[in-house]
Amino acid sequence: MLLLTSFMIVVAYTIYFSKKAHLKKDHIGVGLGKCMVMMLSMTTSLTLGLMLSFLMPGKLAVLTVLAITICAVAGFIIGRPFGLTTVMESLSTTLMGAMMGAMLGVMLPLDSQTFMLVSMDLIYLGRYSL
Repeated sequence: MLLLTSFMIVVAYTIYFSKKAHLKKDHIGVGLGKCMVMMLSMTTSLTLGLMLSFLMPGKLAVLTVLAITICAVAGFIIGRPFGLTTVMESLSTTLMGAMMGAMLGVMLPLDSQTFMLVSMDLIYLGRYSL
């Protein structure tokens, strides 16, 4: 249930950001747009990689490829409102975040998984509520 809630938080905020950014992209400079996309892409991919690692414990190779693939789609959606350069930035950031999230989840002991997932959700939500 916690994994599903975390996944819904990430998907909902990614869609929300994409729609808001598309509406306001004319008022946001290129540098700020890249920074916003990089921050959201990294946090999204780190959280998704972590969630996937809890679903597939012990399968780091498959998990990493799956996390990178899923996060690339999210990265494209996040970066699309700001153009091709920002999409490339977003894809690069999601590559790194997905690998880090997968490694983190595989290395965590079982008794720390819930704490880490709740912490990532709070960090994810807290970063974007500012």
